[in-house]
Amino acid sequence: MTFSFSVAINRFFKLLSENFPLIFLLGLLSYVLPDLALSFIGNIYAGIDDAYNNVFTSITSSWVGLVVGLLSVFLYLINISMVTEVAILRAVGKKPRISQIIASALHNALPILAISILSALWIGLGFIALIIPGIILSLGLSVVIPCYVGERHLGVIGALKRSLFLTRYHRGSIFLIALVSGILVAILTGMVAGSMRMSLLPDTILTPLTTAASDIMGVFGNVLYAAIYVTLRESKDKRGPEQTASVFE
Repeated sequence: MTFSFSVAINRFFKLLSENFPLIFLLGLLSYVLPDLALSFIGNIYAGIDDAYNNVFTSITSSWVGLVVGLLSVFLYLINISMVTEVAILRAVGKKPRISQIIASALHNALPILAISILSALWIGLGFIALIIPGIILSLGLSVVIPCYVGERHLGVIGALKRSLFLTRYHRGSIFLIALVSGILVAILTGMVAGSMRMSLLPDTILTPLTTAASDIMGVFGNVLYAAIYVTLRESKDKRGPEQTASVFE
């Protein structure tokens, strides 16, 4: 199978349509609801600080904000590992085992954080040097997390190299996918935000709904890049779904 815009998009929609309940529930339970709970706690302490405005409440609010922020990052790392692994497994026709996925996510959290930091540094340096190298690097590293999750033996640096290898000669198609999906997300986000504002709901309801919608979009984005990774791997390595799935045996 040759990688192309249409092949990758078809793989994504097929994967999402056939596994929507599983992916939606996984994102909801592992990220959206916990993230909303953390935001609620943070807002409560921020409100207390605004109401009393003394040293004790300011310090408490700052520490709570720090803890909430760290927990939010941890939840994001766990979620991206879980959703990516489930998406890869379902894309190649394998049934995910929830206990194994949770264990893998806990093990993958710190390496994925390291990968994210290194990728951001490389891409940032590319943008500082010239804009074009930054764009090329961002496209080249677009499937680095699926590479790490899908090929567990690679390690952090190996996943970075693997992503650059898999995306070579296909970055134009990946750019088009990112552009089209970005435009669609912007349109959907604008429609949702507009309808919410027109509903005249209070901010206490609007803010959580907006956060939840953003989180769900992020979950679907993880599925998209997992689908791109699987399609790239089958194209580049000349592998079928069964061979791609063998890394999870």
